[in-house]
Amino acid sequence: MDTETTKDSEAKPEAAEQTPQPIEAKLLGTKNSEDKPAAEKKPEVEGKPAAEKKPEVAVKPPEAVKNPKPEPKKEAVSQPAKNGKPIIRIEELSKIYDLGEVKVPALNGVSIDISEGSYVAIMGPSGSGKSTMLNILGCLDRPTSGRYFLGEEDVSLMRDAALSDVRGRRIGFIFQSYNLIPQLDVVENIHVPLFYQGKQLSAYREHCIELANLVGLGDRLDHRPLQLSGGQQQRVAVARSLVNDPLMILADEPTGNLDSKTGLEILDMLDKLHAEGKTIVVVTHGQDVAGRAERVIHLKDGIVDRDIINPKPGKK
Repeated sequence: MDTETTKDSEAKPEAAEQTPQPIEAKLLGTKNSEDKPAAEKKPEVEGKPAAEKKPEVAVKPPEAVKNPKPEPKKEAVSQPAKNGKPIIRIEELSKIYDLGEVKVPALNGVSIDISEGSYVAIMGPSGSGKSTMLNILGCLDRPTSGRYFLGEEDVSLMRDAALSDVRGRRIGFIFQSYNLIPQLDVVENIHVPLFYQGKQLSAYREHCIELANLVGLGDRLDHRPLQLSGGQQQRVAVARSLVNDPLMILADEPTGNLDSKTGLEILDMLDKLHAEGKTIVVVTHGQDVAGRAERVIHLKDGIVDRDIINPKPGKK
């Protein structure tokens, strides 16, 4: 018995030395071959086999962790982006238009996350809630209920003056109809968002000229909108959307009033801005426009009908 006891005492240190092995190996019971003699000596280690079989059952949790089936659904709605933190977060957002005796629901409990550096298209038929979503994203309207975070700010309950400030500082707009001021030249139109923030053109003229050069209008600086083609006016609108270094560029049918060739030039420009790290959200009904985006959110009857990651965004 002394000899056997000595062997057991020697065997135990060996087992102790193997303890630092990965926990999974320990749970799988890799020491069973060494422990078998101990199992034969039931009087001494009677409880040990039961204790060692428990880890065999515990092997299942790692497998369960490897197959988290519910996660893909989550990702389809709230984790589209390659670049990390969401800068646009919409939670259970609803909008109901009160027309007296009639209440018209436009959005019904929509939840969307859009991350920094994303290129997202929002599509949907007439009456889907697409225009309402555009207005709320652009801080042009408030939701009836739910939350809307732009950056770290909850803008869903802000008053008009605060919403106007957020629009001027954090959002760059590109409209279908350009929305340029006819009396102003190219440089002055680009400066408009800064003007509303109380920033004088004299201090930002060079910045505005740089942006005009960026969109290929360096030789049209003193031209007014009526002296420019539709494509050139939209280029001014693109430059204007960049002047305040916004968190997001929000484009409403940016090629809607352009011929196909000029429309492609504007889409190429948006592709380039996205490649430089800008966050772009385009509201459109055009599949060719949506095809440039990384992610396409389809609205229908005020809810997210489909949320699709585009496998091959870019030029078709």
